[in-house]
Amino acid sequence: MSNTTCSSQNLNVKHVATLFEEVQNRYIKKLTTIDEKHLPTDERHKQKLAVYESYVKDLSIQTRLLLQSLDELEKEANQRVTLLENKLKKAHASLQQHHSLSDVTKSVSSIESEKWKLNHENLDLKHDLDSLTTFINTAKRTGKWDTKRLQLKTVPLDRIIGISNDDIHPTVPLHKEIQYRDERIQVLQAEIEQLRKTKNELVKQTSNRQSSFSSFMGEDDSKEQNIILSKKVEDLRAKLVEDCQKTETLKMDIRHKTNELKELQEEFQQNKQRYDEHIHDLSTKLKTITDRHRESTTSLNNDIKIKKQQIEQYTQQIEQILNEKVQLENERNDLQRQYRVKDSITADLEVQIRNLQRELTSNNYPIIPIQPVESTVPKIEYEKLDQELHLTKKRLDGITAELKTKDALINKLEQDLRALKKSHDEQLDQHIETSTNDAEQLHTEIRALKRLCEEKKDQV
Repeated sequence: MSNTTCSSQNLNVKHVATLFEEVQNRYIKKLTTIDEKHLPTDERHKQKLAVYESYVKDLSIQTRLLLQSLDELEKEANQRVTLLENKLKKAHASLQQHHSLSDVTKSVSSIESEKWKLNHENLDLKHDLDSLTTFINTAKRTGKWDTKRLQLKTVPLDRIIGISNDDIHPTVPLHKEIQYRDERIQVLQAEIEQLRKTKNELVKQTSNRQSSFSSFMGEDDSKEQNIILSKKVEDLRAKLVEDCQKTETLKMDIRHKTNELKELQEEFQQNKQRYDEHIHDLSTKLKTITDRHRESTTSLNNDIKIKKQQIEQYTQQIEQILNEKVQLENERNDLQRQYRVKDSITADLEVQIRNLQRELTSNNYPIIPIQPVESTVPKIEYEKLDQELHLTKKRLDGITAELKTKDALINKLEQDLRALKKSHDEQLDQHIETSTNDAEQLHTEIRALKRLCEEKKDQV
């Protein structure tokens, strides 16, 4: 299930990266198409600005989607960590249960084996007691020791016939030796008490017989029983030592397993802490990237607004200058037309004067010498006309100079506008590149987190 989820997430990440590239290529194609079109500068800049605004909006939407994806990945990582913790707890509980069941099984099997051994030993002891009773009765009746028919299972015959007082070992008090042991020792104590009762019964039975022989045989029987009990106690001691060794071995195993479990828990806590720190770092980086993207987006929007205002101002100035240029050109044309009209009037007057002179010459009238225009036209009017002509020329020259100034200003404004567009394009490209790098860095961090989660899952 988790492997399928990880693979689907990897496919989603690849799909998102592909979509980013497609969106970027689409906007690049739009900008290339606008550049290829032979559009006016203002129209081209407006279309590019609209494309950039659309691209910034798409980047904002994609950033929000990335933030949502990262939140989902963080939640999924926390869920996986919780799942691993639950699995570890279940494994620890099952391990403890397994240890407890194995301990109970071993103790039950050891108790059953001891019970089986004690039952067989009890049967052997009963057989030996019956054989000894028969042997004693036969000896009392016949007065002979018939040892050929005496068959014992627990005690060899020479220990009964050839025993001496020096070889008798004193009876060891059992309560001081085994009072701190568990239920298995208590069961053994119960068996020993039962043997003691059997011994007492045998002593009572033999006391009712003949005094000398009975006392002798009772003493021998008591000694034999003491020897059997001493051997039984030694066997019990050896068994207790062996059980204690087994118990210590099991305790060592339990301590070893407990230490291993503690090491696993510590390792798990360290890995969890490392993952939490890594997730915290990723969250901090994501927050930083988001804040930086928000700040850059805000700054870019403000710059776009300022650039728009500047572009509008430049456009208005250009339009105003163009209108003034048109007006000045119209005035220049009017002045040139007036100048041409005055020139044509002057030329017509001169032509009329020449015609009149020719007529007078043909009619033999005395030729009046042609006076200059200053003498024929009143001086005031002439000065006025001359002054108007001078003003007209001066105004024409001023308009021509102003037109050249306006043309230079228009060229300068167009250069400033192109520089402004170029700066805006560079800032926007830099912002797009920064956003792309941040997104790639975020994708790298997400892939690293996924890889760590998969490695941890494989280790568990």
